[in-house]
Amino acid sequence: MKARISYPDHFHKSTMKSADEIKRTCRSFESHSNRDYIVKQNGNHIWLEVAEDQQQVWSPLLHLEVSDRSGQTVVKGQYVENPVLWVFLLVMRTVAFVSFVASVLFLYVKISASEPAGKELLFMFGAISLWFGLALLAQWNRRISYKQAARLHDLMENIVA
Repeated sequence: MKARISYPDHFHKSTMKSADEIKRTCRSFESHSNRDYIVKQNGNHIWLEVAEDQQQVWSPLLHLEVSDRSGQTVVKGQYVENPVLWVFLLVMRTVAFVSFVASVLFLYVKISASEPAGKELLFMFGAISLWFGLALLAQWNRRISYKQAARLHDLMENIVA
């Protein structure tokens, strides 16, 4: 059984290749119709993702920034979520937060007026549950996208090394 390597969200990598060589390698990937990966480049930024027919909602993207520093090329990498999924999770977290704050305010008003506040407590519990559910969804997303992240990491190693 192969040991699972953990990929951090952000990483730095030094390479002996120059930034121009890395860009040429990316252009060759772009020009050839590669069925397994999509490679996009703009200036010093490179985006790697799996091919469209293999993409799922949870598919990660790998963003690379290439820079030359004192004779050495440094590649900064960051794994990011699919932008559609990222926006969905951001909006839902905002909804959960606003719902929680609203329920706390309504709870305060009900308690101040000496009225029963069961619905407000239930709503507050629902907002907290939604928040933690979204956190669990994000962790699940990271776990199931591991194989694709490993493939992107291998492609990055081929381009950079």
